[in-house]
Amino acid sequence: MDPVEIEWKRKDHVVLKVRLSGREVQGEPSDLGAYEVIAENITQQRELEDHLRRQAASDPLTGLANYRHLVDVIDSEIKRSKRTNREFALLFFDVDGLKQINDRHGHMVGSQALCRLADVLSSCCRDIDTSARFGGDEFALVLPETDAAAANRVAQRICENFANDGKGPKVSVSFGVSVYPENGDSIESLLCEADSGLYSRKLQRLLPARSQPAVTGQ
Repeated sequence: MDPVEIEWKRKDHVVLKVRLSGREVQGEPSDLGAYEVIAENITQQRELEDHLRRQAASDPLTGLANYRHLVDVIDSEIKRSKRTNREFALLFFDVDGLKQINDRHGHMVGSQALCRLADVLSSCCRDIDTSARFGGDEFALVLPETDAAAANRVAQRICENFANDGKGPKVSVSFGVSVYPENGDSIESLLCEADSGLYSRKLQRLLPARSQPAVTGQ
């Protein structure tokens, strides 16, 4: 018989993954047919495989999805949206002034700031959403079946929760939004649109400070 994997529950209610395999036992021509069945506990093997798969798809610092998994999710959402004609949104986030935090407080505090944002993203996500670390101090959030207005509300809530998480140092975050198919119909175009929106918003925040007249002494 071909190997079959099943779940067995022990008397203490612990669930085990078991592989069953067998073969026919050859005997005298007059003997009735018999089979030898082998039960192998493969629980640890499957747990290790699951762990390795999670590691391959997650960012080691924050535990969020990594860039590779993010791209796979966006690709799946594009295919799903083509079937259902329902839009989805992609949010980009960038921690403001991370270099200054690293220079003033050290890289450990800077890494903690990234993890703080990751925690906020996770807490604001639905089960169907995917939060990811895009790279460096940039993060992404995929929101299935979400239009631009709803995506902006989610982004604003994340920014507010992050700015008021009660942890120091005080850190802010900028964001950009792209919506399929309005802002692009490919992975590259959606990423570029969200990234462009992020830096446009970041520039707008910096302009008021730069436009203030210089104060000179009397």
